[in-house]
Amino acid sequence: MNSQSWRICTGVASEGAAIKLNQVMRYFMDKTSRPIVFLDTNVLISAFDGYRKKKRLPFYLSDPEARRFTFEKCIFEAYMVFRGVIKKEGKWAQDHLDKNNDPRPLNDLINKYHRYNNENNLFEGNYWINNIEGNEWLVDFYEDALKDPLNSKNETLLRNLKVFKGLVRNRNLFEKLCDEFNKMLKKCDIRILMYSEVFCTKENELFYTNTIDLIWMLDTLGRTIIVPSEDLEIVFAAMWLRADIFVTDDDSLIEHSPSLGLNLPLSAASFCRGNPKEVKNNDEKSGEKESSQPRDRSWRSTRTGFLRLSEGRRLRWFRL
Repeated sequence: MNSQSWRICTGVASEGAAIKLNQVMRYFMDKTSRPIVFLDTNVLISAFDGYRKKKRLPFYLSDPEARRFTFEKCIFEAYMVFRGVIKKEGKWAQDHLDKNNDPRPLNDLINKYHRYNNENNLFEGNYWINNIEGNEWLVDFYEDALKDPLNSKNETLLRNLKVFKGLVRNRNLFEKLCDEFNKMLKKCDIRILMYSEVFCTKENELFYTNTIDLIWMLDTLGRTIIVPSEDLEIVFAAMWLRADIFVTDDDSLIEHSPSLGLNLPLSAASFCRGNPKEVKNNDEKSGEKESSQPRDRSWRSTRTGFLRLSEGRRLRWFRL
C-alpha cells in the first residue's frame, strides 16, 4: 500500500507520519501472535511476594509468548506499597515484609522513633523519610559525643543515636527492596512505559494527530468512561499501548471496565485477574453441597481467547 493510500485510510496528513505508521503496522504484523500484556500494580506486588520466597512465578509473568509491559506510575505505587501508605493494598507491608530484614512501614517508624508524650508525630515521620538521606553523618556525630565520659549516659544522646541509626538502616533496606523489585521486572522481561513516552505529544506525533486528539484527550476520556481517578493514567497508558490483555486484581477497575465500551483500544474483554477469586454459592433449601466457581476471567482463559481471535493475524488490524 502506498503512502497516499495510508493517508486516506488513517486521516494522517503528513507523508512522514504515514511512513512512520506503515513501519509500526509492519512491526505489529510480525508480532500479532504474541499478545501485548499490561500488568497493573497489584499483580506485580502479588508476584513479588512469591518471587522473594523463591516460589514459582505466575503464568502471566512466565509465559514466553507474552510481551509484558507496565507503566511508570505502577512502579511508583509499588514503592508506596512498601512504605505502607496505599490504602488499596491494605496491610501488604505489615503482612509480607520481615520485621528484621526488611524496611518498616511509615506508621511503624512513627510509633518507634517519633512518639512523644504518648502522641505520634506524623510530621517528623514524613520529614525524616526524605531528610535522613544526606544526614547519615549524625550517627557518627552522636557516637563521637557519647565517647566523652561526661556524655556516656546522656539519655537524649543515646535516644538520638538509636533513632538515626534506625532511620539510616531503614532507608538502606528500602533501597535494597526497591532494587530487588526492579530485578524481578527485568528478569521477567517487563518493559516500563515512561510518562514521557505516553504523554509527550512531541514524541507521539504518530498517535496525537488532529484527527485522533479529541478521542485521546484525558478530559474527554474522563467524561466518557468510569475509572477510579488514581487509575486513569494507567488505563490511558494501556490504551496507548494497544494492550490485548490487562491483568489486574483491582475490584473497582474490573467492575467499571464495561464503561470503556467498544470504540476504544481497550475494552472490558481485555481485563482478567492475575489471581481469580472464588465465589461460594450455598443453597440451604436444596441441601446441595457448597460449590464454587470463578467470578472473573482468569489469565489462562483470556490468553486462550486471544490466541483464537488472533489466528490469521487479524486481531491487531481490527483494533488499529
